[in-house]
Amino acid sequence: MNIESTYSKRIYKIKDLNRLREQVNIIFRVIGKDEKQEFTSRNSNEIQHIYNYRIANKTATMLLTLYNEDIDVIEVGKSYKLSNGLISTAKNGLRLMKGKKGFFERIIANELN
Repeated sequence: MNIESTYSKRIYKIKDLNRLREQVNIIFRVIGKDEKQEFTSRNSNEIQHIYNYRIANKTATMLLTLYNEDIDVIEVGKSYKLSNGLISTAKNGLRLMKGKKGFFERIIANELN
C-alpha cells in the first residue's frame, strides 16, 4: 500500500492553517532561523536541541520548529514541501512542526503557493 494514499493530499497555504491540525501538507521557503536553543527533556533527562525557522509562501509567514536531528534538514533561502506535518499552538501563535510522520522534500522556488 502506498503510504501517501493514507494522508490528505491537500496543499495548505499558510494563511489557511488553523490550530491543532495534523497531516498538513505545505510548500514554503525558509526565510530565517533563530539561534539554537537547548532544554533538558523531562522524560529522559537528556539535552534536546531546538531551532525556530521563519517560513513563508505568497500568503503569510509563520514559525517552523524543528528538534534534534531535524535541525540540519532544511536551509535558509531554500524551498521545501512538508508532508504530514502538524500545527500546534504556542504563546506567540501557531507553529508548524514536522512531527513523527512528517517528511521534507526540496523543491524549486516557482512551486511556492
